[in-house]
Amino acid sequence: MTTTSAAARASRPASVTQIANAGGKLANPTFVDKAPPAVVEQEKKRLADKEAELAQIRAQLDKLS
Repeated sequence: MTTTSAAARASRPASVTQIANAGGKLANPTFVDKAPPAVVEQEKKRLADKEAELAQIRAQLDKLS
């Protein structure tokens, strides 16, 4: 890990990181096949919630611009 990538990660909103994490899990066929259905649904809900949160943040930023 470089200092630049650590700094870039630190400047991203937490919701962006959480979207990437949840999206990565759901894109992994092994996770989807082996995880209990409730866990997969929980990740889908988490992803949808964080995407909605990010959309709100972006809308607020647009209003400030």
